[in-house]
Amino acid sequence: MEMMQWEPSWQTLVFITVFMVAYEGLLIQRATRNIIDIYDLFILSLVALVPAGFAYFPHVAAYLARLTGVTFPFLLLFGFLFVVVFAYLYHVIVKLNHQQRNMTAMVQEVSLLRFDLEQRREAERQDTTTPSTAESDDHGREV
Repeated sequence: MEMMQWEPSWQTLVFITVFMVAYEGLLIQRATRNIIDIYDLFILSLVALVPAGFAYFPHVAAYLARLTGVTFPFLLLFGFLFVVVFAYLYHVIVKLNHQQRNMTAMVQEVSLLRFDLEQRREAERQDTTTPSTAESDDHGREV
């Protein structure tokens, strides 16, 4: 089966380049401000770099498609992007579960601290409302 050869137009390459530069700039800016971490920067960068690689190097894309037995290289591109999306989704789920465990532990700790504080306040109230221990005889009268 003969592979379909495709060469991107210069307009496509310009559009992909502008998008990639703007997107990567935004990601780097957010990474330097600690809005996203390095792993997120890497995975999200692949969303722009993989299509750019297919557009800039169509012969490599055709070779990879032929190597894997895929008829059209764009199907291989979408497959790569699905892998990237699933890897990022897995990363987000792991972070979310970690945050949920931390939140549960913090709520439990706050509840225990609140309970301890209430017990101490109650003990202080009982200490202040107890009558003074003056000397008294056997019948409770002061001497």
